[in-house]
Amino acid sequence: MNPKQWHIVKKLFHEAVDMSDKERKQFLKRKCEGMPDMKDEVLSLLAAKETTGPVDHPPESLKKEILHDIHTDNPEGTRIGAYRLIKELGRGGMGRVYMAERADDQFDKIVALKLLKTGIRTDMNGKFWPD
Repeated sequence: MNPKQWHIVKKLFHEAVDMSDKERKQFLKRKCEGMPDMKDEVLSLLAAKETTGPVDHPPESLKKEILHDIHTDNPEGTRIGAYRLIKELGRGGMGRVYMAERADDQFDKIVALKLLKTGIRTDMNGKFWPD
């Protein structure tokens, strides 16, 4: 999609976002006639707006939801987001790195997942201090 098309998609999205489903369907049929890819892109953005994910929750609830089980000596098998920890690959001062697999059946993927230690913060100069 080129920048001009993207500008149109954003404009259509902002116009359609507060419409009822019926109004939206008629609006997009009229505005995207002969441009099914543009209509699909607008519909995709509208669907994404209605979907909640991890970034839609306050950080504290995300921490409780995802990270509560990983502070054990053996977190293998723990699920974090879309991934399940398989085994520890290494550790250092900032945290641990695990081999993980995609666990949501969307992809068959093995990744390295780094889990940072909680309670570590840095100042503007990169110096560390505990929570």
